[in-house]
Amino acid sequence: MKRLFRKIAKSILITLFILLIFSATMLSSPLPVFADSVTDSYADTSKINTGASSGYGVTGGQLKINWYDIAWPNRRPVTVTNSGSALTDYQTLITLDTSSLIASWYNSSWQYRKKITVTSANELLSNYQVLISVDTSSLIGAGKMKNDCSDIRFTDQNPTNLIPFWVESGCGTAATYIWVRVPHLPVGGQSVPIYMYYGNSIATSTSSISSTFISNTIFHGTGAGASVDSHAGGDTYRQTGFSSTPSYVTTIDDGTGADSFFRRYRYLFVPASTASYGFGVNSDDGSEVALFPLDGYGGGWYTAHPFGAHDVIATWYGGHGTGTCGTSGTPGSRTLTAGQGYWLDYVMGETSGGQYAQMCINDGSGYKTVNTTNFSGKLYTRMYTEGAEPTSSVGIEETEAGLGTSKMKPDCSDIRATDANNTLLNYWLEEGCNTTSTKIWVKVPSLLNGNTTIYIYYGNSAASSVSSITNTFLNNSIFHATGANASGTYNPVDNHTEADFVKGNMVPSSTSYVTQINDTSGADYFFRRYRFLFAPSSSNFYWFSANDDDDGEATFFPQDGYGGGLNTTHPYGAHNIIAFDYGSGGAGGCGTGGTRYRYLV
Repeated sequence: MKRLFRKIAKSILITLFILLIFSATMLSSPLPVFADSVTDSYADTSKINTGASSGYGVTGGQLKINWYDIAWPNRRPVTVTNSGSALTDYQTLITLDTSSLIASWYNSSWQYRKKITVTSANELLSNYQVLISVDTSSLIGAGKMKNDCSDIRFTDQNPTNLIPFWVESGCGTAATYIWVRVPHLPVGGQSVPIYMYYGNSIATSTSSISSTFISNTIFHGTGAGASVDSHAGGDTYRQTGFSSTPSYVTTIDDGTGADSFFRRYRYLFVPASTASYGFGVNSDDGSEVALFPLDGYGGGWYTAHPFGAHDVIATWYGGHGTGTCGTSGTPGSRTLTAGQGYWLDYVMGETSGGQYAQMCINDGSGYKTVNTTNFSGKLYTRMYTEGAEPTSSVGIEETEAGLGTSKMKPDCSDIRATDANNTLLNYWLEEGCNTTSTKIWVKVPSLLNGNTTIYIYYGNSAASSVSSITNTFLNNSIFHATGANASGTYNPVDNHTEADFVKGNMVPSSTSYVTQINDTSGADYFFRRYRFLFAPSSSNFYWFSANDDDDGEATFFPQDGYGGGLNTTHPYGAHNIIAFDYGSGGAGGCGTGGTRYRYLV
């Protein structure tokens, strides 16, 4: 049998529960579960008592149901079952279907829409550019869409909230390719709806590269390889995974690296004028650059075969051939249209000796190295997953008249939670508004052993959101658990499977709430686990890193793996690793030791 822990701080398991620090209350017994029942809806306010105790009461000789506030015409009773000891101020996770309650429309000037279901990969994704294919030929032919597709609009799962998009190609065909920046995609193959509106004859185009993609940035990855001495060699590396975490850079001009490796750069080039543009490469060893429609969408970091047609426009095949970019190797040229985006894919491979990777473009004023100084505002890139990318399916056409009456605001901001005494309860809507799986944390003041009924109210069009992380969870607090395991039972956490074993099976001997993750104390053969909610103040790129001795990992964990209390009972929902340091005795600097990842959140 492997040993579980060998030295001080053998394993630091960090669970980042979704993306200031907050923590939920933890307990060792199974967590409370809920069951929802039929929705109550009382439009006849004469049958309602407001501000009264639970159940029914008699007012003026009439039997009336007690109600929180007549401004909220609908409610849903939710039964929370606690099979353990009594709990106080416990954060209980409930799941509701809000999609059946929302029937909102973006703007009455648009006659039609189609619901597009986006299914995520096994990563938590924010502001991810999803490629969808829509048949606009039939819509234009039926007179429902403008000939130039300029009346297309997209909203996220809130049908009134516009989101950025870019029509790359194919307007008026059965395969119109559109990139849509989706604000949030949960992990684990869950689906969220977005909506494509059309049918406004006076609308002008809002298709935008700059709003949809990341400006002045180039995607870069590297891995083990050899020289690129043919196009087949270049395609081999397009299918090859990276040996280290990819990064976003501002130039293709790099002379560093060891032997036997490759580099790959991917970006969207947007020319300022319609003209013939020259492309060149300069490398040691070989390299090529290709125009790659749709950026080979589907495989994330690598481009899985079979991928779409691509056009090699400049090459240097062979050995040590560095010289002058634009004259070395075989340069090429293509006529490009102003304002249209062109995906470019540069691959360089090195066997031994010197190392160099460079690409240049001639925009009419001579060859210049590709970087954000020479081509400011003309270089863009996108987010990439480590594996399979989100997929989409286009639904049937809908009209505003066919939706019926909406019972809930499209952003779920009218939700209120109360106990049986009509007292408002604090809650936080984690994700999934307008889906069949809306995740809501409710802080319930008292949960005795057995059943407790709480109520979810909705239907007030004038209400503003009171969803609150700070009011629902413990502020500036991190949950910490530690425990021991006998020598030889398990190895240090050398991989994700072993980390999951600890999360699901190791029973802590002590728990506490702490204010930092930075601990060098402890004896041999033990583990630590930290769980907290990270709430960034702004949307940005964030690096996540783990530094430990022996081993550890950090993961995004939607809903905090709710259900098992101190342990995370298998099977639990999908989660994705955001940093790890596998291997014994490897403690270094946090941010430099192990493998770190950068996420846009």
